[in-house]
Amino acid sequence: MQTSFAQSVDVAAGRASVGVLRNQASGAVGQGKVATFRLKALSAGSAELTIQDINPIGLSGPVPKPASLPTYQVQVQ
Repeated sequence: MQTSFAQSVDVAAGRASVGVLRNQASGAVGQGKVATFRLKALSAGSAELTIQDINPIGLSGPVPKPASLPTYQVQVQ
């Protein structure tokens, strides 16, 4: 297998984690989605989705993280 995926969900904390790892020394090149989350609202109202941390690793080791990570505001009706 060339790519490994790991995921965990902590419903009580409202947290989901995902990990993606290339199993080849050649890495990966291209564009596209790394992960897609499907959420089910428990009630109407506003919510915030936040990417809290990423740890990119290049072929030669860790690479710089982005200066900021996105936060998304959603409104459930």
